Amino acid sequence: MVQEDMRKVFLLLNGGGVLGGRALSLVCLGPSVEDNKEINYKMEVRGAEPGSLSMAGRAPCIRELQGFEPKKFLFVPDADWGPSGSVSVSVRIS
Repeated sequence: MVQEDMRKVFLLLNGGGVLGGRALSLVCLGPSVEDNKEINYKMEVRGAEPGSLSMAGRAPCIRELQGFEPKKFLFVPDADWGPSGSVSVSVRIS
């Protein structure tokens, strides 16, 4: 995702190292935000199971992915990925 007015690139990370599901997290790739302005987001996931999962937080700005470990993530159980192995993810950045 690219947000033009902020000149930032956002990556949705799909971590598979969690037993029984996957861990989704959002990061901002690039320099830290000027004037201590926060990059807030809300993520919503809809999968094979009824209902949705959501989380809100602040997207950390990082320079490179190598060695990065998210401190906050949304756990999406394997059952939500369904037979196709996919879910619908919407992210709102503010």
